[in-house]
Amino acid sequence: MQISDFKFGICNLQCSVIHLMELKEFMYELPGSLIAAYPASARAEARLMVVNRATGELAHSRFSSLDEFLRAGDLLALNDTRVVPARLRGRKESGGKAEVLLLEPFPNWPGLWIALVDSSKRPQVGSRIFFAEGFSAKVLGEIGRGRYGLWFRYEGDFMEQLSKLGEPPLPPYVQRGRDPEPFDWERYQTVYASSPGAVAAPTAGFHFTPELLERLKSQGVEAAFLTLHV
Repeated sequence: MQISDFKFGICNLQCSVIHLMELKEFMYELPGSLIAAYPASARAEARLMVVNRATGELAHSRFSSLDEFLRAGDLLALNDTRVVPARLRGRKESGGKAEVLLLEPFPNWPGLWIALVDSSKRPQVGSRIFFAEGFSAKVLGEIGRGRYGLWFRYEGDFMEQLSKLGEPPLPPYVQRGRDPEPFDWERYQTVYASSPGAVAAPTAGFHFTPELLERLKSQGVEAAFLTLHV
C-alpha cells in the first residue's frame, strides 16, 4: 500500500465518522434556572467536582479545598489576560440604538476592530455609530454572522476612552438586567489579571483567591503565567 492510499483510506474513515454524527447528538436540556445569574458570594466557595484518575470515582467539594488535591511539584498554568470594557452602547446616524461588542483588533491598524453589532436594523456600510462626543465608529463592511469591520475615531488614547465608556462584556447566557452591576468589574476578572486585551474572561480562573494561591505556593505547587486574550 502506498502512503497516498493510506492517507486516502484514513480520510474516508474520518469522513464516514463525521457523516454519521449529527448536530442533534450534541443537544441537551439545560434549564435556565440552573444557570447562575450571579457569582458565588465568595470566589473560592464555588463548587468543585474532582475525578480520581485511578478509579474514576467522583467527589464533590469546594474550590477552596483545591490544595487538598494538588501536590508539591504540580504545575498550574494561569492565563493573566485582563478583560477590557469591550461592550459599547451607542446610536446610529438614524437615531436607532446600537450595541457593539468588540471582538478583535486588526494588527498594526490602530482603531480598526472586528465587532458584533446588535441593532433593530442592520447598520449600513459607510454609516457611523456615535458613542460620545469625539468617540464614534464608521462601519467599513459586513463580515458575516453579525460581525462588522469598525473604524473608530477618537481623541487621545483609545483604551482610555474605552475604559470611560465601555461596560464589562458579560456573556449572553447571564440572564439579568442589561445594566452592569457594581461588582461585575471585580468578579469578571481573575485576581491575577494583568495584561489587558481579552473581550471574554478565562472563567476557569475565577475562583482563585490570593490566599488560595499562597497556600498552594507554600506547599510546593508551582504556577506559570501566560497571556492568551480570549
